[in-house]
Amino acid sequence: VMCSLLLQLPPSLQPLSTFIASNALTNSRTEISPPPTLSSHGAATAAPGILVIVKNYTGDVLNFGFAVRQAAAQGIPIRMLVVGDDVAFGLPQDDQTTANERRGIAGTVLMYQLLGAAAASGWKLDALHELGVKIHANLRSFGISLSGCNLPGSEKRQAMKEGEMELGLGIHGERGLSREPFRSASAAVAAAVERLLPSSDTATLSATSGSVLLLNNLGATTDLEMHCTALHTLEALEAAGVTVLRAAVGRWMTALDMHGISWTLLLLRNDAGAEDTVPQFQDTILSLLNTSGDSVIAFTQPRSIGRQATTSQSHSQPVAEACEAQGSAHAMVRHVFSQLLMQKEYFNELDANVGDGDTGFGVARASEAVLSALPTLPIETDLRGSVLRLARLIA
Repeated sequence: VMCSLLLQLPPSLQPLSTFIASNALTNSRTEISPPPTLSSHGAATAAPGILVIVKNYTGDVLNFGFAVRQAAAQGIPIRMLVVGDDVAFGLPQDDQTTANERRGIAGTVLMYQLLGAAAASGWKLDALHELGVKIHANLRSFGISLSGCNLPGSEKRQAMKEGEMELGLGIHGERGLSREPFRSASAAVAAAVERLLPSSDTATLSATSGSVLLLNNLGATTDLEMHCTALHTLEALEAAGVTVLRAAVGRWMTALDMHGISWTLLLLRNDAGAEDTVPQFQDTILSLLNTSGDSVIAFTQPRSIGRQATTSQSHSQPVAEACEAQGSAHAMVRHVFSQLLMQKEYFNELDANVGDGDTGFGVARASEAVLSALPTLPIETDLRGSVLRLARLIA
């Protein structure tokens, strides 16, 4: 169910006191009543006000816009923030026409959490709005899916072919930018990261000192797929020179049963410009994430995930040189276990026909252990002892 959110700020500083929902994938008429601290005749001087956060869809913006104007006419202190973070329709620094066309997707949830934490910390209405504008200017999201979405009770639609992925589709099932063959998780991640951080956007890359990553499950993606994608994403961002300071993986803005993922990046830097409304932006964001412990999204600080070279590559040259120096027996054993290591997927495929498809992993682990120990084995002088040690390694 797609919802829009009202952030109301009573003196108790509860960050969220009103939630307005409508039918699935639709918008509805919206009314805003004075918060409890406001009299029926208008605003009391002590009332902190209301911040309305709306995803950028025409119906939502129209309905909430009308309601906000009605509330303002009653003297209620109120501001509205429209979130359009979907870079399928252009990056934040593109022309204003393009910016107005960007849809609001999972980055809106990050906006909720950050502004809710700021409200709970005592920020005033105008300061919250300024922070929201700053967040929005640095917020980017992009989605990829292997399927569309289906309304419960409706006939299931087969909108996409098997083996296809759709780039840039919307959370209501709107068509995306293009459809391409799905090759691998890493290729899908590369396509998403290129949209979020185009290699040609050198100015943004050079100015960014860190980022917050939100990896959102669009509905039917498995945990294994989500965390595999998270690993590839961290690797891709690290390769692009963007440090992920906080990351979260989960299901926060879904499109019913859509089998897909959306990536949200909040780019961070501390600006020293006199005109900047939030000069210590990175410090502010990290502080708000650290203080929002009771929130729905739990962010963590990822470790460096730069992978070492694969075992077959890292062992090959030094092991080969050591084995050739020690004799033909070493060279023969090295050749056998190097070949076994390269056949990992073949063994997995064979095992999958009759079992659980993991024999190749076991063969690969044993081969790696043998290749690591091989240069120190005295095969030429103590064949029996070396074979016993190899047996223990393989077992």
